[in-house]
Amino acid sequence: MALTNALTAEAATRQSQHTRDGLMLIGVFTGPDGAKALLRIRSGAIVHLAQGQPTDGFTLDATGDGWALIREGRTHHRLVLA
Repeated sequence: MALTNALTAEAATRQSQHTRDGLMLIGVFTGPDGAKALLRIRSGAIVHLAQGQPTDGFTLDATGDGWALIREGRTHHRLVLA
């Protein structure tokens, strides 16, 4: 008998929809220190952003329910959770 049911196994082994050409929002969090976001960048690295603090060329400008506004230089990206 399998330890993992078929639905769980399928969900755990799905191919990522992330392409190395773009950015992917992984999570948005709000706490006592303000808004934060986890972002997968083009290189595949994961960047932790705190609102208003530039990190690796990205700045978290705003967040909402399932979305984040991220600035990269003079470009603004509105990313949503998949």
